[in-house]
Amino acid sequence: MRFLPNPSAFVAYNVNPVADQFQRAFQTSTFCNRLYSFFNKRWFFDQVLNDFLVRSFLRFGYEVSFEALDKGAIEILGPYGISYTFRRLAERISQLQSGFVVRRVRYDPWPPAWWGAAPPLWVNGKPDSTNPRKGCTAVVRALRPELFVVLAGMQVNESHPLASEVLTLP
Repeated sequence: MRFLPNPSAFVAYNVNPVADQFQRAFQTSTFCNRLYSFFNKRWFFDQVLNDFLVRSFLRFGYEVSFEALDKGAIEILGPYGISYTFRRLAERISQLQSGFVVRRVRYDPWPPAWWGAAPPLWVNGKPDSTNPRKGCTAVVRALRPELFVVLAGMQVNESHPLASEVLTLP
């Protein structure tokens, strides 16, 4: 193998005359010439590939990966999505509050008020003991600053004209 430093050079030197004869026979034959010209016109296959494969891949790449995933994630996680999420959260929380004090008593974080264990409501300086649960369930229909009503052990001014709005729940 000392006389052949590169075996591929030997193969190329011996195959080249055979390949040249095959190429001449291929170009002079009518069938081979038509086959060669058919495969040489790439636009036949390019049109089919563009219509069926490339266009569908491009549509998938734009509609699915860009519009749905990238753009959707940016809208959900970006400033618009954050503001929309907080707006919806505020709407849901505001639906919990109707404006009545009874709703505030029900969601009071002080557990004895839930169980009716709050001290009795004081009316005109005396504890009202007619209803043991009256202290935690006395509420006002509408919040008005001029009506002096405070729950859980404070005084109710019964002589005030709006004191009739104090309710007791069963």
